[in-house]
Amino acid sequence: MPSALTFDEGALVEPLSIGTYAAARAQITAGDKVLIMGAGPVGLMCLIAALTRGATEIYAVDVFNWRLNKAKEFGATDTLNAKDEDVVEKIRELTKGDYVDVTMETSGSPEAAAQSVKVTRRGGTIALVGLYDSVQIQYPLLDVLMKEISVVGNYDGAHSFPTSLQIMESGRFDAKKMITDHLPLDEIESGFKMMEKKKEGVLKIQLHP
Repeated sequence: MPSALTFDEGALVEPLSIGTYAAARAQITAGDKVLIMGAGPVGLMCLIAALTRGATEIYAVDVFNWRLNKAKEFGATDTLNAKDEDVVEKIRELTKGDYVDVTMETSGSPEAAAQSVKVTRRGGTIALVGLYDSVQIQYPLLDVLMKEISVVGNYDGAHSFPTSLQIMESGRFDAKKMITDHLPLDEIESGFKMMEKKKEGVLKIQLHP
């Protein structure tokens, strides 16, 4: 790890690499419109990666307003609460009927995965990043076929460590905004419970030996 990086910044290189790897797999380029489905830690990392690759419009969807506020802090153009808004219709409005070039589905919700096909333009790309509870989910493959959408899976971000290190060293990413809590290592169980309950305001917990 470069000596210029702090311990906190170094701990975020691996999760950031999930985002940089997915953004590379989705071939996000300058001027792209991108939708992030799920504004948790992984979704926010994807947002940061999309920004660094030149995406000009980035929309974030979640069901927690405090997460959407975080997405705005990290540079989202606009945010949508899926509990309160029709995501497909709102994306149609925001993009003036063009829909998005790339959708990054990070929530792990089968419903969001299916919805990603509706919000992605013809010839666009969907990056499946979230992990699903079931090995099989219902997915509108006929729509994928008819719209000629490319669907890419993402799992191994280790190849993107160099890119993530460059982003961290550039100072474009404020680690303090991502790490919301600090706990000693012997309180790791409490940390897991906080994450499982999706406690408001908790994004990343840094453990210290």
